Amino acid sequence: MGRNENPKTNSKWDKDTKVGCLALVIIAILVIGGIWFVVHKHSVKKAEAVKQEQIVKQKQQQKAQAKIEKEEKVKQTNSTVSQESKAKSVELKQLFKLSDIKNKSQDEVNAVIGQPTGSRKETWHYYDTKEEAPNCFTNIYQKNDMGIEVFFIDGKAARITVTPKNTIASGDIDNVLNMFYLTYDNPDFGNSFVTRWNNKFGVYEFSINFESDKVSFINIILDEKYR
Repeated sequence: MGRNENPKTNSKWDKDTKVGCLALVIIAILVIGGIWFVVHKHSVKKAEAVKQEQIVKQKQQQKAQAKIEKEEKVKQTNSTVSQESKAKSVELKQLFKLSDIKNKSQDEVNAVIGQPTGSRKETWHYYDTKEEAPNCFTNIYQKNDMGIEVFFIDGKAARITVTPKNTIASGDIDNVLNMFYLTYDNPDFGNSFVTRWNNKFGVYEFSINFESDKVSFINIILDEKYR
């Protein structure tokens, strides 16, 4: 004799099974949706990061290019200035021999350069003893389009500063030396700002200073004790 099944029980069982399957399907959909959302969000962040990286690299490249263009422009400007300086360079007339000025009195210097156009009192301390030197003053002279200042210490010519009124190209060192009846000798130091000789030409220090490829001034320390 067969087992007697209750139709109501079977119907309820089928219903519960369907509900359970539907729930599993919904859960699966939610899980898959969640996974997709996480993956999509990560992909979006990664894409955004890549985009930002590309923007940063592009800006860096633009800055690098701008820097290169700026440096190139500066080089062209400096080249132009250098060419203009050489083009404007004038013939330099001789001024005086350093031996005719070194340790000379005011009257002796005036006899060589001419009468001063101005004068000012100065103070000076010897570098070794730190004592203040007496009778210190600077006389200002004008000769051959040069401004010349002679600093007297204890009444003797100790230091000279020569400032050109016209353009002298930085490459005209031979002509600058010739103003003082000097011939070229290898300097002890040199860069784009100064060329310097020590204990040569009969003086303690002789330096030619530059600015924008032009001679800005010449500084001469005639004796070591006046350094």
